[in-house]
Amino acid sequence: MLTETILHITSSIYKHFGLLILLLAISSCQKENCEEGNLIKNASFENLNAQDFPSDWEYSLFQMQDPIIVDPVYTNSKFTNDPNAIDGDNYIILKVTDNETLELITQELDENFEEMVSYKLKVSYAQNPNVFGPSASSQMNVPYLLPAVLRIWAGYKDSIYKFLIHETNGIEDSNWITEEIEYSPDENYTHLSFEAFYKTPLIITYNGNVMIDDIELQKVCP
Repeated sequence: MLTETILHITSSIYKHFGLLILLLAISSCQKENCEEGNLIKNASFENLNAQDFPSDWEYSLFQMQDPIIVDPVYTNSKFTNDPNAIDGDNYIILKVTDNETLELITQELDENFEEMVSYKLKVSYAQNPNVFGPSASSQMNVPYLLPAVLRIWAGYKDSIYKFLIHETNGIEDSNWITEEIEYSPDENYTHLSFEAFYKTPLIITYNGNVMIDDIELQKVCP
């Protein structure tokens, strides 16, 4: 009787030990999957294509306007006392204008967002005090210094405005601000977009800019 009891206890211990090992293995696997590194390609815009535009990114706007600005190519020729990139040598400037033009960049992810999985997004942004351009109202070259906001979207190739991840306050500081946002998408989105937008409520469109750099997207470990 005593022997049977000992065998039963021993068997129970082995079963629980085996279950513990299995749970630890599953947990380790999940941790490896969620610590797979940055899901964003060319996150600091260092790699440029033949058109001197950051590779792995697509540029869009609502109306025809000058190509997107990529530092340092643009700043070396047109800017002085320009802020430094927060990571590497390059950053991107997105503009809003008084002719209702909005600029944005989009990247198709190698791995789709997973519905209801938590993600952590880090991005650095600031205003560039040296951006000038044409004004639709005055037909003159004017500074683009009114505070724009940065809106971050998850979506699809033909429908980028599906899930608003985050919208900043009006950006008017030339010092870099780094912000981390945690969120869980409600669909398996394929694209991530960064858009310059006007402060709301909006009475009249205006000229402003926001520069962005050092983007990082990771799954959050359970």
